[in-house]
Amino acid sequence: MSQTIAQKAAFRLWAAMRDRATTHIRQEPEKPESKQKPKERGARGRFAPTPELPEQIQRLKAQGLRRWQIALKLGVSRMTVGRYWE
Repeated sequence: MSQTIAQKAAFRLWAAMRDRATTHIRQEPEKPESKQKPKERGARGRFAPTPELPEQIQRLKAQGLRRWQIALKLGVSRMTVGRYWE
């Protein structure tokens, strides 16, 4: 089956319009560069312990808990527990 010149031209036009219509789907949107200034210390900032924290650590230490268990129970890091471990 032979296509006429008009049929070939119509197909090319249809293909070009199809490609132009779906181009936006294939392209990923450009990500804007972040304009926020970087934070100085971590995501949450510096930890400010309560005055009761050293007492709580010493009390739990006396009960025989390990540093990681105390940190988990009080919701602080192991390094913070180590600071008040004495």
